[in-house]
Amino acid sequence: MGPAEAAPANRAELAALIEGLRPWAHERSMVNFISPDEGLTATALRAIYGAALYDRIADVKQKYDPSNMFRHNHTIVAL
Repeated sequence: MGPAEAAPANRAELAALIEGLRPWAHERSMVNFISPDEGLTATALRAIYGAALYDRIADVKQKYDPSNMFRHNHTIVAL
């Protein structure tokens, strides 16, 4: 959040905060809190959703949104 020129400083502060909280982190992540800056692969995103749910979402997406019009942060692709 904030002006574009503040983005690098904000990212650095957020990275420091996340690193400080790492001892209490769970091994799974919540999709809503994953930044597009994390550069997750489709395989990593599938692990976060769980294989069955990811595959179901990918099937629906392929059927109803083949041009990927509806996307945010991380694009779901069939694996």
